[in-house]
Amino acid sequence: MDKKEISKLASAVAATYMKDEEDIDFVLKDVKFSGGEDLSTVLVHISPRIC
Repeated sequence: MDKKEISKLASAVAATYMKDEEDIDFVLKDVKFSGGEDLSTVLVHISPRIC
């Protein structure tokens, strides 16, 4: 997997978790990788969706 694929998957997982488990809608702000070239840690930055 490359960074683009991992970013897309991490975003989808975060969206599913926040919606299903926490009942929170949000707006994706950014996806960052931590820990160097191994791409083992992905940080998904979000903001709550304000209605």
